[in-house]
Amino acid sequence: MFFIFLLSVFSFARAATQSADGTSMVSSAKVLKNAVNDDLDALYELGMKYYFGNGVPKNFKKAFELYTKAALQGHVDAQFDLGQFYMFGNGVPKDSRKAYAWFRMAAMQDHSNAQFNLGYMFLAGDGVSRDIAKSYALLKLAVTNEDPDAFVKAEKTLASISKAMSDDDIKQAQELYNYFLKTIENNKKRENYKKPWWQRHQR
Repeated sequence: MFFIFLLSVFSFARAATQSADGTSMVSSAKVLKNAVNDDLDALYELGMKYYFGNGVPKNFKKAFELYTKAALQGHVDAQFDLGQFYMFGNGVPKDSRKAYAWFRMAAMQDHSNAQFNLGYMFLAGDGVSRDIAKSYALLKLAVTNEDPDAFVKAEKTLASISKAMSDDDIKQAQELYNYFLKTIENNKKRENYKKPWWQRHQR
């Protein structure tokens, strides 16, 4: 695995040195150096470059390897993106259960789009047993978060499913919501906690 990672890094370096933009070359070299040193944000950024073909040939396999390396060390955006890989079958076999596992890691680090995806999976019974209370609790987490994209999607879904829930369902969902909030707060205290990108880049 490490040999494959080094090959990814070296091919990225070769592409970077061929750039005609001096600023781009400096930026790419910095990302490369930090990625080799296991800087999690740099690993994730390098993975994004391969995923989107930004300065290097588009390569889902290399992006997946870099995201995995960052995700296993706690990078929340990388965890979410790995869930996306498995949900949609980008460069890997489609696997809802693996998508669920990565989305859950990201959701419990307060990633609102992961919370929305998990809520939808529990609502549809995709990769997990259908559970409307868990779906409601997770969608409520996404609604109360700060990402406007997840807020809009989650709010509409939440309003729809709440109409079909009993008082007992709502009570159970609220208990789950409080449990998830406590889990998220505990995770925020850990050293490897990484904020979602929209919070990490706020000034």
